[in-house]
Amino acid sequence: MLNRKKRKGFWWYSWILILLAIGGVVGGYYYGNQEWEKGAKEYRAKAIVQADIRKRFLQGKAIAGVESSTDPNRSEAKKILQGVGTLRPVMQVLNLTNRWTLSDAEALKRLSGGVDVQISDKDEVVIRVTSSAPKEAAEIANAVAAQATESLNVLDEKKKTEALNLLEAEIAEARKPVILALEVVKIALDSNGLPIIPTEDTDLRPYLEIEDVLTASVDLDLAKENLKQIQKEQTRERLHWSAKMRAPQVVQEAVPPASFSGPDKAPIQKKFALYGLSAGLLLGLTLMFLLWKLFTPKMG
Repeated sequence: MLNRKKRKGFWWYSWILILLAIGGVVGGYYYGNQEWEKGAKEYRAKAIVQADIRKRFLQGKAIAGVESSTDPNRSEAKKILQGVGTLRPVMQVLNLTNRWTLSDAEALKRLSGGVDVQISDKDEVVIRVTSSAPKEAAEIANAVAAQATESLNVLDEKKKTEALNLLEAEIAEARKPVILALEVVKIALDSNGLPIIPTEDTDLRPYLEIEDVLTASVDLDLAKENLKQIQKEQTRERLHWSAKMRAPQVVQEAVPPASFSGPDKAPIQKKFALYGLSAGLLLGLTLMFLLWKLFTPKMG
């Protein structure tokens, strides 16, 4: 009778099971929090640059109101702002190769993959940078924005020079018939004993009684008229490309973002809490059985 009173049943040790189950849940919950902290998270920072991107010129008229996806100057600007010419200086200024422990090529590739540039119809350049650290995302976005102002200035000068050179080439081509006609006039004058070197402004009316001079002067007038017409047609386009544009400027600096994209914390914590509960139950049942066998006196 005494032995039966002192004997503890198997479920007497259930307090061990309860403690280990609670410990497993709590431990799993905090372990899940640590796993979430180590997990990949993407922070996106935004900086804005206001610029005047010079429009194309087509048939004597600037194209206005075109979509950024169809305007070649905007498309080229976007390509340049996401290209090596803009991003390499950013990489060097922020010393990203050492920060990320990567080669120049690897760091440039990583930087390029995290930078997105969009240009609105109002020439608002929106720079978004994605990084695993909020402060770094803002730092890179501001560095890209600062470099973008320089890149946009260089692009505008390049496009302006190219356009004006094309206009000059068109004028030079139209002037060739004028030069040729002047040479014919000079030959006609020389053949009639008039050693005159004519220019575009030379008044040939006193010599038009000479048939050779008259014929040559008609061709000269036609060539000069064609040249004047081309110069007139170029007037608006030259004004367009010669106009001084507003300098690009950063109108909104990036700040470290508070929100991020990535896995939610709660599901990860819940998953590891369940793992902890399972482990606690298994370990608790095992210990219960061992203690019950170990401390329960044998019958007989």
